[in-house]
Amino acid sequence: MSETKFTPGPWSLVPQGNGSQMIGRRYETDNQMSPYGLRLVCHVFARGDSLMQDEANGHLIVSAPRLYAELDILVKVLSSLENAGLLNLRGVGTLNGPRAALALARGESDHG
Repeated sequence: MSETKFTPGPWSLVPQGNGSQMIGRRYETDNQMSPYGLRLVCHVFARGDSLMQDEANGHLIVSAPRLYAELDILVKVLSSLENAGLLNLRGVGTLNGPRAALALARGESDHG
């Protein structure tokens, strides 16, 4: 498993006047007039017919770094149990799905 290349979290959601949202990582600057900046990750554009869905998409995107970190911890803990022969979860089978999701987030596999 490689290191992540995406912008580290936490990410912030910055609503725009038109219903759109900018998402990025806040950082401090040396500029007293503008002490904070935003390392833009993405811009969620508001579409008139789906404003509620667009807002929900923004919240999901903002949570991505934390979701990744939490899933990574779970996979590591469960992997150690699996390697020790102590993991027997009915219906789960393997950790292949969560591992594939982490690899997808790191850009190590195709989207799909």
